[in-house]
Amino acid sequence: MNITMIESEQEYETAKITISRIEQGLTLPYDPDLDPRIEAKERGDAEDLLRILSLRVQGYELLREGRAETLPLYSFEELPDAFIFARLALGLSQHEFAARLGLEECDLREYEESRYANVTFGCLSSFARRLGLLVSHDVIVPLPLPEGIESAILAIKLTADR
Repeated sequence: MNITMIESEQEYETAKITISRIEQGLTLPYDPDLDPRIEAKERGDAEDLLRILSLRVQGYELLREGRAETLPLYSFEELPDAFIFARLALGLSQHEFAARLGLEECDLREYEESRYANVTFGCLSSFARRLGLLVSHDVIVPLPLPEGIESAILAIKLTADR
C-alpha cells in the first residue's frame, strides 16, 4: 500500500477534519433500508480510509516535531519523496527550502507538485549534497532462478503444509 505523505499544514488540517467526520459517521446506527452487504462494504471502506489518513497524520506529526529522520524508499520512483520529507523534517517552508537549494520558491513549488518529474538526476544529486542527505539503501537485481528450483521450492512447501 502506498501511503503518500502529507506535505503541508493545509493538507494536515484537511486530513484531521476528514478523520473526525469519518469517526462520527462510523458511530451512526446502521440504516435498516440499506442492503447489509452494501452497508458493510461502505463501513469497511470508511475504516480503511480512516487507517490510511491516521497513518498520514501520524507521519506528518513525527516530521513536524523533528522525531523522524529517515524515510524508507522501496523504489527509485519514491526518490522525490526524500526531498519533500527533508523539507518537512527540517521544519522549512517552501520558501526557506528553495533558498537552501538555490531555487526560486515558485520553481520548488512546481518541482514538488510534479514530484520532481522534470528535474535531472544531476540536479537531484546537487540538491542532496546541499542538504547533506545521505542515501543508504540496497539495490536489488532480480536474478533468474536456477532451472528446477521452483519445483523444489513447491515440493518443500507442500511437505511443510502437511
